Amino acid sequence: YVNAAFTRISGYAAGEVLGRSAAMLGGDTTPKATLDGLAAALAAGVPWTGEFLNRRRDGHVGIDLARIAPMRDAKGRITHYVSVQEDVTDRRRLEGELEMHRRHLEALVDERTNQLRAANERLSATQFAMDSVGIGIQWVNPADGRIVYTNRVGAALAGRTVEALTGLTVSDVDPNYPPAEYARLVAQLRERRRMQFESVNVAPDGRATPIELMLHYLEAGAGEDRIVAFLTDIGKRKAAQRYLMAHYTATCILAEARSEAEALPAILSSICHALECE
Repeated sequence: YVNAAFTRISGYAAGEVLGRSAAMLGGDTTPKATLDGLAAALAAGVPWTGEFLNRRRDGHVGIDLARIAPMRDAKGRITHYVSVQEDVTDRRRLEGELEMHRRHLEALVDERTNQLRAANERLSATQFAMDSVGIGIQWVNPADGRIVYTNRVGAALAGRTVEALTGLTVSDVDPNYPPAEYARLVAQLRERRRMQFESVNVAPDGRATPIELMLHYLEAGAGEDRIVAFLTDIGKRKAAQRYLMAHYTATCILAEARSEAEALPAILSSICHALECE
């Protein structure tokens, strides 16, 4: 016996299959392990569930989910078997496509994760190098001047810890750039893309540290723009400049005094000569 659903799925008319072995449908396409499992279940007289690769009448192979159970008479003897089958070809195809997409997505995620890990390692190495040579790094939100990131050196130049500096504004640590002046600086930097100049950072205790800044304006597209600042302590340079200036000034004063001393005898001689003439 076959029902209408069987004929619709398989393409066979009832008269073409009644009385014939079910092996005509998938004996040469279903994996041997599946058929062996079915045979063992039937021999044990227990139900079996599995999938057949059944060949349709037009030659193409479909996937049928089968549930086969023995039917018994009043004495418990198996008289025949009932097979309920469902065409799951499209379902398995979709599952296969989803699995392929899942694996592809996992590969992309793994690739992106590796890229981010490598980028983070490069960033960590860069930060270590900057810390080692005493260069501060800060990321600033151009819109409000908030410092969203700083390395250890950048925080130390402001006389603060990393945690204390993060979230403050440029105006909080640099008296040369109150909000209005900071806004003008950002407008110039946005146009020029890169600027280098000197300023000063002031610690909470009032201690001022002269610094040199190298600013870069980075447009983030859909995200927030960033100002990347590299800061260098130029206190020693400034002290050396003051020393050189003082030395130069002292040299000029001594030279002028020496010149005046050398001219003094001539001046006195002229005065004496004038007095004698009188």
